[in-house]
Amino acid sequence: NPNGPYAVLKRTGLTNSPALTLDVRASDIELRNLVLTGADRGLLLESNRNVTVDGAFVVGGNTGIEVDGAQGTAILRSALWKNTVGIQLAGTRTSVLENLTFALPGQAGIHLQNTVADVLQNNLFIPQDNAYAYSVGGMTSLLSNAQMDYNLYDFSSDGSGFHAGATEDLRQWQLGMNRDFRSALTNHGLVEVDYPGDLHPLSAYGRWVSSPTGGAWTADAETSWAVDHGNVDSAFDKEPGDNGGRVNIGMYGNTVQASQGSTNRYLDIRTVDGEVSKINIGDLWPLVWSAHLVDDDVEVLVQFHGGATNEFGERVWTTLTNVLANREYYVWRADLSHQTAGGIWRVIAADDPSLVDTSTHPFSVASPDVGFRGPPYKVFGLIRFDWEGGIPGVNYRIEYSDDFGASWHVWPAKYNGPAPINMSQFSITVPQAWYTFEDRTSYQTRQRWYRISKESEGD
Repeated sequence: NPNGPYAVLKRTGLTNSPALTLDVRASDIELRNLVLTGADRGLLLESNRNVTVDGAFVVGGNTGIEVDGAQGTAILRSALWKNTVGIQLAGTRTSVLENLTFALPGQAGIHLQNTVADVLQNNLFIPQDNAYAYSVGGMTSLLSNAQMDYNLYDFSSDGSGFHAGATEDLRQWQLGMNRDFRSALTNHGLVEVDYPGDLHPLSAYGRWVSSPTGGAWTADAETSWAVDHGNVDSAFDKEPGDNGGRVNIGMYGNTVQASQGSTNRYLDIRTVDGEVSKINIGDLWPLVWSAHLVDDDVEVLVQFHGGATNEFGERVWTTLTNVLANREYYVWRADLSHQTAGGIWRVIAADDPSLVDTSTHPFSVASPDVGFRGPPYKVFGLIRFDWEGGIPGVNYRIEYSDDFGASWHVWPAKYNGPAPINMSQFSITVPQAWYTFEDRTSYQTRQRWYRISKESEGD
């Protein structure tokens, strides 16, 4: 093979369970550049210490690599291709699964059972229909206690997801696990994932194409997310010259065949920029960005703009936090002070205002959808009710009905105020968690119906 010194180990004859291609019981060894295929299990590591598997292709079978009772196992820069389960860890400690491509697992990419202190990073998952990235039974703590981040998930296959019973929403997954904030849920961007395809990531900056005589570089029309989005602390010294200063995700990360990346220095906002139009007060939202070729000591400000401007017409920004650029996320809790009909956010270098990226899709911040907090009640003979969901700067209208909602009316101007509690046509100026309205014309009225709406949207 001109693109790597691979040894192909293929088992023939009886290959169903419990057949193995390679059974390894030794410790302190390295297994490099192996192709394992043709059996129920490709590789079994039994009670080993400090075994490294690097540059492997494990194709087909029920389990690609099974690790049982081992410690210090490192499985790196490898492809687990069309296995039922890519890698199974059982009773293991301090395992490192890094820069792996799980191409079309039939059940799960990684199965965890009674594991401790796993590292799961820079991996690419492309499950088949009704398959998952992970299998943990009911022990989700195995993931929430792992070092898990900088992964790429492609759940475009029907019924695929993180694990059975898990949310399909990346934000909910991240908040629930309190992990994986730098990971992405997007298209894999590989050349061809079906075996025997090509698991190199597409790149407009250069992708390696193998040939019988060695191969050459080509440029694609698009660039996979897998390029230059691995852990900023992972080694990338083996990647070719134009490597973007950061390891790629998947099996070719930190190899001589790594797809090349941009050599520009920039910040890139990744979340809360079009995927959500309203954020409820009290909600948590990961504000995530990418820092490309930004030095480790560069500090950035994460800032929010709710629509206010200064006397010069310039946007007023509120700093939510200041962190190192390469942290690449901040979990923001929206509160009353952030209420707005059109919010945006940005990340900007503290000492270099030219290093900045700003979201382009405004979002509102408010209480949950406009609605009543409970039934009307009387105070000093007048009907009052409490409502929520108001957004500063938006015009609202309250109407009443005395005939079970058959007809609706607005109050004469003299009853519209003057106190804020009596305003029936108004714009909110002071944000609150909820608001109270008092009907000045309701004295001696036994029952009345009310509705509230945005002026521009009707009921």
